[in-house]
Amino acid sequence: MTSVDSSGFSVVLPVLNEAENIEGCLDSLLRASLSDVDLEILVVDGMSDDGTREIIDQYSRKDSSIQLVDNEQQTTPTGFNKGFETASNGVIILMSGHAQVTPNFFDHIRELFEERAPDADIVGSRVDPVADGYVQTSIAGALMSRFGAGSKRFQAYEGYVDTVSYGAYKRYVIESVGKMDPDLPRGQDYEYNKRAREHGFTIYQSAQSTVQYEPRSTFIGLFKQKFGNGRGKTRIHQQSKSQSYRGLGLHTAALVLFSLIFILPGATLALSILPPLYVLGIVFTATKVIQRNNEFSRKHIFGIVIALTIIHSGFVSGFVTGLLTPR
Repeated sequence: MTSVDSSGFSVVLPVLNEAENIEGCLDSLLRASLSDVDLEILVVDGMSDDGTREIIDQYSRKDSSIQLVDNEQQTTPTGFNKGFETASNGVIILMSGHAQVTPNFFDHIRELFEERAPDADIVGSRVDPVADGYVQTSIAGALMSRFGAGSKRFQAYEGYVDTVSYGAYKRYVIESVGKMDPDLPRGQDYEYNKRAREHGFTIYQSAQSTVQYEPRSTFIGLFKQKFGNGRGKTRIHQQSKSQSYRGLGLHTAALVLFSLIFILPGATLALSILPPLYVLGIVFTATKVIQRNNEFSRKHIFGIVIALTIIHSGFVSGFVTGLLTPR
């Protein structure tokens, strides 16, 4: 790592073929910048061929805070690692090309570290899924429920947590924990936060600060994403010395156990009871989502139910595949 400005922010933004989203992401980061705090935005590009690099180059010519960093390996963890090596400020923030931050994003991070959570080593914002169209809106609704997301990252929760998305790390955390695992295509931020906790560092989530995230727009895309997440989570827990499955989340752990019922003897009664209970559970969850959020209506109940089913089946399929696939 290079020389450090302890008061500044370094945003590490790995991208690959993000021409459709990168402008919105960069614009939001620049709007949130603070006049009295140094900001560098490290766009670590995996050799994109869709015009992303040209867009980044145009932005960097207009604003010196934006830098283009090459990532020949083209994976997200190697992108973050290259950003870690290049970052020169005291707080390092992980970002995604699919995300946009609110205008007070950096101000909130500073307030968290200095006032609201001065003992925290890592802070993060609530993820706010934004959507367009019936399917994407239904997927967003599913993610906003605890039954659809195993952690609190989509909830208006304030306090200490096990993991956050788009976390802001004090530099000494990165220096102590080290690099991300380059062999993890998915779940690398969860695994990194897990290692940070094992080093004794604390993670705090703010309910007042949000990062807007655009979820998958198709059910097929959602299944592929959750399948990859499930398979990646298997790898993480196989590497864990404690072999703890706490990080699976209540809903996914229960569904893994549910899937095992099909291969266990004497499971006829359970097979007859659990499926109706599961259906009732996701219908109840979908109903609660539309009651609590004005952007949803009754027509979204069916879509949210489908999305929840896909989230669970995709994750479990990936997790079981990971267990059965030799490393």
